[in-house]
Order: sequence, then structure tokens, then C-alpha cells
Amino acid sequence: MNETYNGIDYGMGRTNIDQTTGIRYGVISQHDLPEWFFDDVEMIYPEPEHVDDCDNYGTDDFDHCFCNDCLEPIGWHYESGGVCLADCLDSDAFIFASTHTTTGPYCSPCVPGAVSVGTDGDIVCYGLPPEWYDGSYVKQNHISIPIAKES
Repeated sequence: MNETYNGIDYGMGRTNIDQTTGIRYGVISQHDLPEWFFDDVEMIYPEPEHVDDCDNYGTDDFDHCFCNDCLEPIGWHYESGGVCLADCLDSDAFIFASTHTTTGPYCSPCVPGAVSVGTDGDIVCYGLPPEWYDGSYVKQNHISIPIAKES
């Protein structure tokens, strides 16, 4: 008997799921994203609390502060071609929207209701287009299913 263990839905069907489509958000290791990906992400910087005191805020056509307290980004976001990702935990990425779906098991309680992309499971979630998986173990072990467009 070869049944797949899908884990526990710690989100109880209410979290980390697209309320419009019913498709769950996928979570993938940042190490499984293509090399070019991080050239295209938009970094998110903290909102400085000391804008009035900061001589470096808003200089050089940037909308953030360049003092030591604000130099490091606090996250990143990517949106292009129907695919939307953002950083999650320390080394993962949330797939919030995509032109493709895939399957996997539920994630741990750290990301309740989301699905682990690249792991065997039967729960449908947003995945990435197949060309994104070139050179990744995910491509060898996983499928990428286009989402049908309504006519």
C-alpha cells in the first residue's frame, strides 16, 4: 500500500489559501529558484522612524534611507507574468499567484495551510512555470500544471 502522507492542515482551510480560486499558496526553498530570479526581485526596506533627522533619506532617486539602521532590506517581492512571490521564513519563498499549479503536502505549523513545493503530496497549490525548475531537483520530482484560462 503506497499512500502519500499529506500532513496536517494547521490552517484548517482558512489560511494561506487564495479565497477567490481556492488554490493554496505554495512554499518553495529559495535555493530552488532559478539563478536569474534574484536579479528581478524588488527589495523591501524598513520605513525609517527618523526620516526628519536623516540626511540620507530620499537621495539618489531612492525612496529609502541609507543610514546604517536602514541599509539592510527586510524582505523582497516579485511580480511578473502572472507569478507573484515573496520571501517567507529565512530561506523560503511564498508563491501567492501563478500561471501554474502543482501538488505537495501541507507545510509545518510555521506556514499553516500552505503546501510544500518539491515534496511528494496530493494537495494542489500554486507552483511555478516549468522553465523555472531548470537545474533544480524540483523539476525531476514534480509536475507543473498550467491553470486553464476562462473563456
